[in-house]
Amino acid sequence: MLLVDYLHHLGQYLMKNWLIKEKYMNYVDGGKIKIGDKVTFGGGLEGTIICCFDTKEYFPDFEYESFADVCKAGVMIKTHGGGLVHYSYPDYDLILLSRADSES
Repeated sequence: MLLVDYLHHLGQYLMKNWLIKEKYMNYVDGGKIKIGDKVTFGGGLEGTIICCFDTKEYFPDFEYESFADVCKAGVMIKTHGGGLVHYSYPDYDLILLSRADSES
């Protein structure tokens, strides 16, 4: 288990310090993250991107000012259970399920 943890943290370090060249957070595959995107993360959790701190875009009911001092970058995800999860940089397990603008 220690090797798995080490490799996970090494991957996150490399993503944060070597692979992020964009001003705004993208998915690991390079796709732009948009509010309203449906995503999976954290080993099977699902949710919706409700705020992008990099672009200051967020849903009207999201209390941006309450989080802006703490969450300087990245995205906020609202899980299907109602909890909030903040990602400050791309992670390999943050995967786009459906694009916000593709819903009917």
